[in-house]
Amino acid sequence: MESIIYISKCAHYDNASLYRHVDRFFNCLGGIANYIRPGMKVLLKPNLCLPHLPETAITTHPALLEQIVKILLEHGATVTIGDNPIGKNKRELIERIWEVTGISGITDRYHCDKSFLEKDGFRKETMRVNGRTFSYYISREYLNADIVINVPKFKTHGLMGFTGAVKNIFGIVPGRSKVRLHSFAPSIEDFSQVIVDVFSKRVPELTIMDAIEGLEGNGPGVKGKKRHIGLFMASNDGVLIDAMATKIMGMQVEDIITTIDAEKKKLGNIAATHLYLQGFNTLGDIIIKDFSLSGTRQYRNSRVIQKIYDIAKFNLSIDVNACKGCLLCSENCPAHAIHRRGDRLYIDGGSCIQCLCCLEICPHGAVNASVNKFYAELKRLKGRRSDE
Repeated sequence: MESIIYISKCAHYDNASLYRHVDRFFNCLGGIANYIRPGMKVLLKPNLCLPHLPETAITTHPALLEQIVKILLEHGATVTIGDNPIGKNKRELIERIWEVTGISGITDRYHCDKSFLEKDGFRKETMRVNGRTFSYYISREYLNADIVINVPKFKTHGLMGFTGAVKNIFGIVPGRSKVRLHSFAPSIEDFSQVIVDVFSKRVPELTIMDAIEGLEGNGPGVKGKKRHIGLFMASNDGVLIDAMATKIMGMQVEDIITTIDAEKKKLGNIAATHLYLQGFNTLGDIIIKDFSLSGTRQYRNSRVIQKIYDIAKFNLSIDVNACKGCLLCSENCPAHAIHRRGDRLYIDGGSCIQCLCCLEICPHGAVNASVNKFYAELKRLKGRRSDE
């Protein structure tokens, strides 16, 4: 497969600019007719996670989704916007996600569908990780689409370091099953294999990344910090777009295990066959040298570090002043490690499996995560050696 990527400066969520960039991306691929024909069922898979307003930069911005929908409809496609966020399948929560993230406005204006990706049921898959065999389920609606366009967000991830195209497809697994998979594969090495296995079941034909506003620091939720990136990124290769995005963040591609694992399975390439740049001359011109990475991300040797030094664990706690008692963290903890003591919640460190689901799902930023000082120093030294 030829791996083609288009990256352009794009300062704002301006409708005309976004429409123009989507159109130019299809032109880089030889024209939209090479992908979209009248009557095709196209599924857009954004990153919606929880009911966060677009301006928080946690979810895929509706302005970008709207312009993609507009172009697809102009070429005769039928469009569905679908995601299955983490957590229990509470209809009221799903409806609130549609509303707050701006998806309902798009589907109402353009008379297209929004979906929790459950309409056709789920297909059972089985995989083996670290000597253990287990099963999970993925959306048949996703699998049955004629074309899938992945629309992830440019942001960091507390556990995996980065969440982009490959990680975004984890959203085709029903909410509670995501939590269960964390308990089967708590280490980043094992969890990466799970994420990549899900991605491999139906690799999206196209990826358009929302990189105008992103998150740095301890993303992918409210503990991350909004950062203006000012880019439009799109590719026919999700692995490639992840590799490019992590380079722009100032990381080495090898630091993101999902990218490397996906390339090893031949699901994409980390090097471009054709690189189209607009508004700058080289990729080096847009690397963000002071981009704040997740302070809790681990490296691929985390299992070894934990066994030998016992220092790779996070220090997790709940800020009682910020906690609103919504219980989302407790309901979605794979290890059932979050308990109530009186009117307060606390995390049992002995039961915690370090998956950081609580950090990701808390809508109030009440979960705090830090690493052992010695481990943090090792990470700092590793980064300094990379610069030498």
